[in-house]
Amino acid sequence: MRGRALMITGTSSSAGKSTLVCALGRILSDNGVQVAPFKGQNMALNSMVTRSGHEIARAQYSQALACRVEAEVEMNPVLLKPTSEHSSQVIVMGNPRFESSGVSFQGRKKELRTVVEGALEQLLSRYEFVLLEGAGSPAEINLLDNDLVNLGLARRFNIPSVLIGDIERGGVFASIFGTIGILPTELSELIVGFVVNKFRGQIEILEPGLRELEERSGVQCFGVLPYTKVQIPEEDSLSAQGLHRRSRGTTVNPLLVSVVKLPFLSNLSDFDPLELDDGVRLSLTDSADDLLQSDLVVLPGTKSTVVDLEWLRDVGLDEAITLAISSGKVVLGICGGYQMLGKSISDGVESDRQFSLGLGHLNVRTTFHCEKVLRQVKGFVSNGILQGVAIDGYQIHKGVVDNLGESALFDVTSREGSAAAISTSEGALSQDQIFGTSIHGLFENDRFRERFLLHVAQRSSKSYVSQGRNYREILDMAYDDVAKVAKEALRVDEMLELPKYRYP
Repeated sequence: MRGRALMITGTSSSAGKSTLVCALGRILSDNGVQVAPFKGQNMALNSMVTRSGHEIARAQYSQALACRVEAEVEMNPVLLKPTSEHSSQVIVMGNPRFESSGVSFQGRKKELRTVVEGALEQLLSRYEFVLLEGAGSPAEINLLDNDLVNLGLARRFNIPSVLIGDIERGGVFASIFGTIGILPTELSELIVGFVVNKFRGQIEILEPGLRELEERSGVQCFGVLPYTKVQIPEEDSLSAQGLHRRSRGTTVNPLLVSVVKLPFLSNLSDFDPLELDDGVRLSLTDSADDLLQSDLVVLPGTKSTVVDLEWLRDVGLDEAITLAISSGKVVLGICGGYQMLGKSISDGVESDRQFSLGLGHLNVRTTFHCEKVLRQVKGFVSNGILQGVAIDGYQIHKGVVDNLGESALFDVTSREGSAAAISTSEGALSQDQIFGTSIHGLFENDRFRERFLLHVAQRSSKSYVSQGRNYREILDMAYDDVAKVAKEALRVDEMLELPKYRYP
């Protein structure tokens, strides 16, 4: 038997597609339905590694959690990771295949159609229900040929779609009506309903407009989602690039944590657990003053390590990091940030800079290789004040770091796809002050996060009290919350019955 399917499209990016997929996935799971998320093509710098050793967008991993299933590569067969203003690395079925500009990628979409459709077929053969997420807007009429992710894909599988629009942006009626109206009939007829998202106020004021929109468009309204502060992970680090302050830090004299806002910052999701901690005020910043006032300075991951290192020097943040270290601040480098903290970087792969001096704060050196390391790891802290604390996470990198004499930070066991488990030392640690690692997802480990922040607080002569929170339980409750909001605000049963009548 082939599973049923429903596509969620949006009038724009950030309209609420991913959140609605999470809500519907949790509702279906609560009802005992085996459900999987799917996004044929995603563009994101937030990614993760599946148990099989394949890279997918973090959003589909989060949606899999909402559906209570394990993330797998078929859920996101094509992932674009921007490497410059005009080009992206293209990940196909979890592995990097080629670099492409926007124009050249359009020319290769026909060959990728088979991959995307094959992945969707796989999920439909193994799950009772598949929730597809569109990308951006389905009304980009210049991109309809060989569509990998929106209504062109839905048409080839005869999958109905619900369109969601964000009223907070303004013009939601025109956006919904225009999206339906500009599409060719064979695509617009797949849109069988719409949802308005992020509404504040009295629904009675909105209802006359909803009724008229239904009459004009010939499409029914399934309901209006209220504006809510329920927090589930952001789909992409790009969405946070314009932010400065990201979290509240509501306790008296909270820990100040600054994450350097690199131009090609990736995996900002590493810091989601800190954002939920009332004892932490988290900043995404490119201000030297912020770094010097912080208790913890973080150099995050990046898709273009050497380019971002050059930017760091151009704006003087290299000097700010040096001053922060000399004044006793704790510094953490993750993946590309770890590589920057070392002595040198040899990169003939990402940037064609054969040799670059690092910041010189850790006695390590990095050499880039064409093959990308993709694996999940688990282990424990092997040295320093946190010795013995267990961790797990994942690695996504091309830069291989050689430790030239620093204490290793972790002992880890890794598994790459079907390969045998490998035990090795990982990361570097200097004087319990400068930490470097290529492992993502560290702060999702509650014990490590609590012990690390307590160490930062002690060095800063501040008080930090662990809230004893289980991050993964918090995430699970957040998915329950978005599902509850959706059930109360939308005609969910009708939405989920649609495929019963339309899918062959």
